[in-house]
Amino acid sequence: MRVMMRAATAMAGTVCECYGSAGARTIASVTVNTPYGAIYTLYDDGQHNDDGPNDGRFANHVWDIIPAPTTGDYVFNATDNASNTGTISDALSNVIDFPRNITPANNSFTADAQPTFTWDAVTGVNLLSGNRHNGINDIWSQGNITDTSVLYNNDMTGPDLEDGNTYYCI
Repeated sequence: MRVMMRAATAMAGTVCECYGSAGARTIASVTVNTPYGAIYTLYDDGQHNDDGPNDGRFANHVWDIIPAPTTGDYVFNATDNASNTGTISDALSNVIDFPRNITPANNSFTADAQPTFTWDAVTGVNLLSGNRHNGINDIWSQGNITDTSVLYNNDMTGPDLEDGNTYYCI
């Protein structure tokens, strides 16, 4: 098996682009081993910040990282449909933390159809972007945020948030 892999680790997300000798659809699975011993599965299903399904881009958002990710070698392992394997290592030498104390808080409720999202400043970061997701698709994104807050749908490009639905901040 010839596997072309490009790996990257960043904040709470991990991305790996994998292509087998016969194309993206020949890769069956991808995992990443972290320097701190955790092993995460990456997905190519269009639901884990991996763009479209079956496009060779494997990713996952890892939401349970409490401290910033650890520097060191992240080892990506790919297995194709014929059980052949390929491995690549990506050394993470610099960590940029992610925003903390985000409000509205995780698993909280709001009656506001256009809530203002706020967070603590992140040392060394002067530009952020954020997405709102409805569990199936991104419904709104805002880039070039230089402050520690943003009003949902301030540019009128997203739908109104509807009562009773769950939305995710990515």
